[in-house]
Amino acid sequence: MADAVLELPAAADMHVHLRQGSLMRMVVPKLCDGGVGIAYVMVRAPPGRPFAHRDAPAMFAWKREAVAYRAELEKLVPPGSVTFMMTLYLCPDLTPDEIWKAKEAGIAG
Repeated sequence: MADAVLELPAAADMHVHLRQGSLMRMVVPKLCDGGVGIAYVMVRAPPGRPFAHRDAPAMFAWKREAVAYRAELEKLVPPGSVTFMMTLYLCPDLTPDEIWKAKEAGIAG
């Protein structure tokens, strides 16, 4: 049998936490090394605790920061190698209007 080549498309990681600072700089390039082409990036929770419903203002502030966070991530991989899909934390306080605003800011995943 002749040598066969099986070429697989890039994988999608549907739930990643990419952290911040030096840990982020170490972890993000590993996505490319591992063959990930799309990464669904989870919300960065406030340090030391997960989100709770009372944190709704922090979530909406995060929405404004998500575009900048994605730009940070994109600097750590070759251009076009990974698509970072930013997510929102779903809770009763997240309105359809906030979701539309997020989409307009490029947060749609």
